[in-house]
Amino acid sequence: MRSASQSSVVRRRRTVERKRFLRLKGVRVARSCCAHCGRLAVRPFARPGRTMRYRTLLAFPVPADCAIPTCSRCQSEYVGTEIRERLDVLLAPLYERELTHRLQVALKEVLTVISQRQLELRLGLSQGYLSRLLTGAGRPSEPLLALLMLLACDPKARLMELERLAGAAVPMCELDFQRVCSSHANRSAD
Repeated sequence: MRSASQSSVVRRRRTVERKRFLRLKGVRVARSCCAHCGRLAVRPFARPGRTMRYRTLLAFPVPADCAIPTCSRCQSEYVGTEIRERLDVLLAPLYERELTHRLQVALKEVLTVISQRQLELRLGLSQGYLSRLLTGAGRPSEPLLALLMLLACDPKARLMELERLAGAAVPMCELDFQRVCSSHANRSAD
């Protein structure tokens, strides 16, 4: 069993080694005060399994070697503009790859119910657009991906809903119709 002085020496040695390692990686080691708990415990920290909200994805994995200022006591993260720009450079290609993967999974599920061309017609997409996206020649938009993911949850029911809504007449309130007509008549009279 170690004495208290020996364990403090070991802790100091580990701290010095960690600081030396971070300096070699080009990371500043200066600590700052945590806004949440008030301790002087915020320092750059890299660890695996960290996720963050990135664009439309709520839990996007952050690379394990990316150091983000984190409080060692309460685990609060401080992502400033400099860190966000560095993360954007790292995460942008990974995000594109994740969008393409999610598109492929969603389309595989939806295309079991409807042909690719019929889906393009129903969604108002140009012919061959989904094919380009599947081969990786294009980048899917976030709204299109969200729509396809919703369709993939229950393709038959969602496509029937889409067909029903597309065929329904758009109801217009009589008062709104009269107001639109009267304002149009007033403009043409002037």
